[in-house]
Amino acid sequence: MITFFILTFILLLLFRNKETLVLSKERCDFLKAFFPFLIIAGHCSFFCQNTFFDDIRWSGPYIVAIFFFISGYGLQYKYRHNQMDIKYLKNRTKAILLPIILPIIIYVLLSCNGWGSFKHLCKNAIFHGNLILPYSWFVIVILLLYVSYYFIRRHLKNEINFCIAYCAFLLVITVIFQRIGWDSSSFVSNIAFLLGIVYYDNESKILRYINNLGGGG
Repeated sequence: MITFFILTFILLLLFRNKETLVLSKERCDFLKAFFPFLIIAGHCSFFCQNTFFDDIRWSGPYIVAIFFFISGYGLQYKYRHNQMDIKYLKNRTKAILLPIILPIIIYVLLSCNGWGSFKHLCKNAIFHGNLILPYSWFVIVILLLYVSYYFIRRHLKNEINFCIAYCAFLLVITVIFQRIGWDSSSFVSNIAFLLGIVYYDNESKILRYINNLGGGG
């Protein structure tokens, strides 16, 4: 219930303007900054059981899905405004990887006492789809989605052809992730990424329908 009220409050803040429900850069930046704190709080449930952290923990997949949705939405925005190039891809890669380097180093230093334990740590990371740091699978997945989007877009400009090819790609990596035993969140969130792309291109139609449904005119 706590999670429900928090997320509902955020959505009300975003949608309080009847003129638009557009995910502006400011709103997306706010969500991207706020959601990691919810995810961290959810992980605290492993150490503080039977507390309100448990309630937040189960919202993790939902929060990650929203994050992926926003990422797909933003990437489509960049493409439609001719800002999707190799330079942007490099900058996004740096922005995603750089913040996690220090936590990985600290985690390795605290968890390893030799080469053997480090190799064991790396094997577990591969098995669970992480960048050594636990629960860092989303970094791998989001980078994969960004890179695949860029290269598929370079060859397929037609929207229908792109969507078909990208859906096929997501289906393939879903099967691969499932076969190697990665957590379902690592491929379920991909659907949210694709929905963000589709939503951006159909946003005006969806908003007109919502406004008409709600009597907004």
